[in-house]
Amino acid sequence: MSNKIEQPAQRQYRILYKRFGSADFAALQPGAHAGIYDVPEVNAALDVLRANVDFKAIVVQIDKDLFNIITFEQPAVAPNAFIL
Repeated sequence: MSNKIEQPAQRQYRILYKRFGSADFAALQPGAHAGIYDVPEVNAALDVLRANVDFKAIVVQIDKDLFNIITFEQPAVAPNAFIL
């Protein structure tokens, strides 16, 4: 018998960002990249994800840049993850 207490899963998300002309997506970090992701379109997508737990991802295009917002659940906060 284990004495380990299981933590409840926390709903989290990551934002992958692809600037137009770039070949790769980059994972944005909470706070450090706020100037990139703190825009009305991304905030509206987050509101949709908060309201609909069955939605697991949303892609937002602003001009030609892409924001891929992916949700997941796990007990511990993942590196570079945002709490939803």
